Amino acid sequence: SGAKLWRARYRFANREQLLALGAYPGVSLEEARLRRDEIRRQAAAVIDRLPIEALTCQQ
Repeated sequence: SGAKLWRARYRFANREQLLALGAYPGVSLEEARLRRDEIRRQAAAVIDRLPIEALTCQQ
């Protein structure tokens, strides 16, 4: 499709995960970095993946 997406890589439950953060240019680089940091913070706090997905879907 040629769409440009921001994606975040993080580790959860000893496995590498990958989430889409939004499409460029709808999501700025700064916003993508903030979302990435929040996802990594939640994963480090051993929060289940469902709240992480909900965080990315609501925006």
